[in-house]
Amino acid sequence: MPLFEWDGSLALGHELIDAQHKSLVELVDQLHGACLDGAEGSDPRSVLMALYKYTMFHFSEEERLMKQANYAEYAEHKAEHDTFVSKLDALAVQAKQGRADIGQETLKWLVAWLLNHISVVDKRLAACLPKG
Repeated sequence: MPLFEWDGSLALGHELIDAQHKSLVELVDQLHGACLDGAEGSDPRSVLMALYKYTMFHFSEEERLMKQANYAEYAEHKAEHDTFVSKLDALAVQAKQGRADIGQETLKWLVAWLLNHISVVDKRLAACLPKG
């Protein structure tokens, strides 16, 4: 059973951001699956690194859109991204060293953070962006 699934309630009405959010949700669910099915060849560390790389890409895209739109809440929004990235950085370093603890608490944190960020912070952003 998936831990985190994309549904219409997370859609912001911005095609690019929604597609990227959907990919993030899928990566978090893949990470959950890799943690459960590690014995079957799924490596949680490689999925975590993919999530890390995609998150960096997605945040840079959002920040580019915010700059283009002269978004008034850019600094606050970017600060949220930076806080998330610092926590993900620590997990990525641990994963590279082969000692990442990607347990249920980490997965719950990822899901809770993404749900809140998308449904609150990104929703405010999407309201200020041209649809696209």
